[in-house]
This record gives sequence, structure tokens and C-alpha cells, in this order.
Amino acid sequence: MRRGEIWSIEGIGRAIGRENRLVLIISHDALAAQAPMVTTAALDQTGAAPETLVTVRITEPVPALVRLDTITSVRRERLAALAGRLSPEDQERVDIALRTALDL
Repeated sequence: MRRGEIWSIEGIGRAIGRENRLVLIISHDALAAQAPMVTTAALDQTGAAPETLVTVRITEPVPALVRLDTITSVRRERLAALAGRLSPEDQERVDIALRTALDL
């Protein structure tokens, strides 16, 4: 597991009536590789979330809105399947939005 990867997550999606929920790993690579928890940002594929200063629209590897206002840690074993990886350009835009969300 590495920063910039998009994974499907088990558990939460079923609780709200959706089979697949995707998250973006935003943890540092060293932490994502070894820690029992990884820090993630939710991806909205429904179009319900508004675009703000702390969201990033992506088209690859999946069309979605990365929501840096919904950062959470999840247990590694809940990450079910790798869906892809952000491009370097999209990762830079996520990094900028993340700094904005955390006022860094």
C-alpha cells in the first residue's frame, strides 16, 4: 500500500447501501507499508459532494471527487482491492488541497 493508491474498502459501503466505496491512501509510504492503520480520503463517485477548495476532481483511474474534508484512518485489513493509482499531476493537486484542509 502506497500513498496515491485508490482502494475499495469493506464494511462502510454496505452499511449505507453501496457495495463499493473507494478511498485514496494519503499516509506517508513508510507508514502505509507497515502501520496497522492507514490514513485515507473518501472518493465521491455519485456527484453528491460539492466541489470546494478541499476537493479534487479526478478522471483516472476512476472518475471521482477526492474529498480531503473526509480524512479518516482505517485498518489495513478493511482495504479490499486496489483500483489504481493517481497520476503525479493529480497527486500534486491532492497534496495542495490536503495542505489547505489542514492549514499547513
